[in-house]
Amino acid sequence: MSCTNKISISFISLFCLFLQVITVFSTEKETGLVIRISAEEIGKVVIQKGHSDEITSVCFSPDSKYLVTGSIDNTVKLWDVQTGREIRTYCGHSSPIESVMYNSNGKYLITGSEDERIVLWNVLTGEQTQSFKGHLEGHGVISFSPNGRYLATVDNHDKVATLWDVANGQKLRNFEGYTVSINSVRFSPDGKYLLTGGNDNTVRLWNLSEGRESRVFKGHMDWVNSVDFSPNGKYIISGSDDETATLWNVKSGKEVLALVGHSDWVNSVNFSQDGRFIITGSEDETIRLWNIENPELKKAAKLDPVFTFDAKFSDVTAVISSVSFSLDGDYFVYGSSDNTAKIIEIATGNEIRNLLYHTNTVSSVLFTSNSKYVITGSWDQIAIVWDVSTGEPIMFFVGHTGRINSVALSPDEKYIATGSSDKTIRLWDYETGEEIFTFTGHSGPITSVDFSPDGRFIVTGSEDETTKLWDVRSGEELATLVSIGKENWAVTTPEGFYDISEGAKEYVHFVRDLEVFELDRSTSDYYCPNILAEIIR
Repeated sequence: MSCTNKISISFISLFCLFLQVITVFSTEKETGLVIRISAEEIGKVVIQKGHSDEITSVCFSPDSKYLVTGSIDNTVKLWDVQTGREIRTYCGHSSPIESVMYNSNGKYLITGSEDERIVLWNVLTGEQTQSFKGHLEGHGVISFSPNGRYLATVDNHDKVATLWDVANGQKLRNFEGYTVSINSVRFSPDGKYLLTGGNDNTVRLWNLSEGRESRVFKGHMDWVNSVDFSPNGKYIISGSDDETATLWNVKSGKEVLALVGHSDWVNSVNFSQDGRFIITGSEDETIRLWNIENPELKKAAKLDPVFTFDAKFSDVTAVISSVSFSLDGDYFVYGSSDNTAKIIEIATGNEIRNLLYHTNTVSSVLFTSNSKYVITGSWDQIAIVWDVSTGEPIMFFVGHTGRINSVALSPDEKYIATGSSDKTIRLWDYETGEEIFTFTGHSGPITSVDFSPDGRFIVTGSEDETTKLWDVRSGEELATLVSIGKENWAVTTPEGFYDISEGAKEYVHFVRDLEVFELDRSTSDYYCPNILAEIIR
């Protein structure tokens, strides 16, 4: 890689600034991202966008230089009071934050959450140093003893106060008697582009060779749940909560066709391998097959589906969560909320297999290249390989502690990747079923995973509103891609290098320890144009 390391206010005014900070950073659909970079503590790039939900609790540091906020978005953020800049995001809770508090010397932060945990954080490093468990419900009140040795918590649900030993996290005594997201990612067939769909109602195209976001497809009126490239890479399809699927021209960025007919959210879209058909699955409990041959000639007319599978398959009474064609184009498989996956023969419309084993919604499905096997992922936390000829499960992938939302198969079919609500991605050996790596770094549930066409990289989308690129061989995180507003973007690496659009500069800054720097000062040495392109060479 060519880019290398070169590298006191009155009470009234403070209170006014406090109100300003709260007003600015509690807006809806705003989020924050902190990227830790190097072990040498050279600093970190911070992309400042705020919390993604309402703020529930606030606290000043003992010296009044910093402000801590807890939010329903499950995160805690540290802010510089004088500048209003975000310094760090503390991620680890799985439910809304109820309370935040500093200890007396300002070195530690304590947080209580509806996930029934209290966490002690090192303010400087952002690491969890202790976790306290014991209450049945959220922790409404928390407080340190003056000497910092003890922690008191009050459970407002059970009316119980508890005393904890901070050093070891042990409960000492109870005193009784006394609460925007990346949904889908895809590599282009040639591996030069990356496609994302998310809760800002847009589809975004990233040019990997230039290392930047190159186009935003606007037109959906609600969240985008699923995206896919056509086999020739000229078109993309997106499915949305606005009950439509939209076909877009990649080069022009314009809408080509609107596939209208579903009466509920479109959860899944997929191109056939010959590019002639699109299949869509919806919350309206139907699957629709669309013929899009010569789509540019059809754009003036309303396109009707070839088949609507609720009419042919009266037993489809559940939400369709995922659909996928076989590579030979003869079959498609769909997963649904009735805990099953079904294989349909396209020529006849007949169901040839009903795959029964999962105990919760089948959220992701795909065929292997020879169409002999189907892989499914489920909210029951298990992924399964099925023999199509018999309909029997032949291999199980067990290890996630949350719902599996997405599965992907490497191009050489050596590996399976699974993305989960437990915020991890797991890489499995397809032949043995053994886990190879667990990828950690996202602060929200994983919603989508995909392999690059050359099999070197995995890309993941998450409810934390970021897209991450990972190295398959090492399991290391390589880059984080963030869309900022409607026009701007940023790319950061774990080592601290970054590339940003011109308009994103006001949202991005640099933090070393707890000190904030503008990007055009000492941190300019970490600016690396086209860093994404360098990574994927």
